[in-house]
Amino acid sequence: MEASRLGKLAPELRNRIWEYAVAQDEPIKLSVFVVPDRVRCKPQSPNITWVFKTCKQIHEECATMFYANNTFIVESDDFGTCSESSLTMLATQDGPKIQDLSLQGLAALSLPIDAPLDRHMYSQDLADEVQGLDSNKLLALAPNLRHLSWFAIICEGVTIKIDLRNYWDSLRTIVAAARERVANFRQAGKYELAQQLEGVLNALEAD
Repeated sequence: MEASRLGKLAPELRNRIWEYAVAQDEPIKLSVFVVPDRVRCKPQSPNITWVFKTCKQIHEECATMFYANNTFIVESDDFGTCSESSLTMLATQDGPKIQDLSLQGLAALSLPIDAPLDRHMYSQDLADEVQGLDSNKLLALAPNLRHLSWFAIICEGVTIKIDLRNYWDSLRTIVAAARERVANFRQAGKYELAQQLEGVLNALEAD
């Protein structure tokens, strides 16, 4: 690269170019899978790893930008149902590089849900997962992270997202905002969705 026009630019200017190349507006979802003796993390979308395959120098200069300027998402139940397990696995390879990570819970299901029993189980599972988050333990597994959060997409326009460095305040704030959505759904005539969302929020606030 040294002989190219790009290589002749000042490092500060190249860093600006790399930042534009690898920084994404949307979070990058990771596929995490186990291979012998290690865990591999592969971006599902968008896949911008092409920039690392050009040459060694570009790889070295871009890698720091890639991990520092993007938010990454991994499903918290990729290895069962435990956020702790996801963090432990990630720490063996890409975890030390990632600085902003969100753990996604209950990714396969959202409201509205038709069957009453399924609705109850969904509310209880969500409450159990949220109340089972051990912020101190999770943060200790990933001390390198600037930001660590857990979230679940509940329904249209409602995402429960908890900042694990500020667990209780962020939970109270997001539940209060979601209750405003309950009122909005009722005003829009979406009574069933409003009732289901209210049930979820009540479960989250229960002891």
